Amino acid sequence: MPDFLSIGVPAYNEEESISRMLESVLKSTLWKETPVGMKEVIVCCNGCTDSTPNIVRKIMREHEEGEVKLLLTAKGKPKAWKEIVKRSDKRAGVIYFADADDILQRNALERLKGAFTQNEFDIVAARPSPISSKGKTPTKLIVAYHNRALRPDSWAAGVSGALYGVSRRFAETVDMPDNIIADDAFLQFSAKKVGYVKEAKVFFFQPRTIKGVLQQKARWTAGRMQLEKLGLIPQRRGKRKSFLQRLHSLKKYAISEKIGGALSYALKP
Repeated sequence: MPDFLSIGVPAYNEEESISRMLESVLKSTLWKETPVGMKEVIVCCNGCTDSTPNIVRKIMREHEEGEVKLLLTAKGKPKAWKEIVKRSDKRAGVIYFADADDILQRNALERLKGAFTQNEFDIVAARPSPISSKGKTPTKLIVAYHNRALRPDSWAAGVSGALYGVSRRFAETVDMPDNIIADDAFLQFSAKKVGYVKEAKVFFFQPRTIKGVLQQKARWTAGRMQLEKLGLIPQRRGKRKSFLQRLHSLKKYAISEKIGGALSYALKP
């Protein structure tokens, strides 16, 4: 008998992207290969104030009963994550999580499943691939700098909330705080055995405005501080470099990426 396929999608005000994201799930090779009655995609709308729930309800009516499910919780991705784990079908030994504004590569889930089949991982993560920003020049430069770390030849392994699979055994024992910001990093540093499959890709959109970049950086900073206080990662030490020092240190980068790196550092909260 094939394994039960369970996919969780926490969503907060994603009316512009949820249809596209779910389409990528429903067209994936693993979804198509899994028999009816042996699969589910659970969208958990946490505190949505837009039409995301209604869009999901429409998609539910277009598919077999029970394949697409909708949950409603209070605002907060960790709350949505825990509700998905709780309400997912117990036959699923692995629960896959994907962000509501991403696009899955057709065989990404299949590749993650293969890694679990070969090893008893707590978590297996896919490789996030950025979709080019169409923002203004400063934003494009910063995004170009950030994208360097996501290139195939320099990708630093790390669990990304964009797409990963987590074993039910681990998911049901981990104690995720409701206020955690970097939920993906929290899971990574709480797990004992983490795997990475760079061939499994998921595509995401970078911020398109300086405001979006600032919000993203503020979130990263706050998330790291939380992990430091929890003792999951060491505290950063040392004096912060100046704008010019940062620019000079980016020797391996292209000129656009150097400028973007310096701007990113200068805008650091």
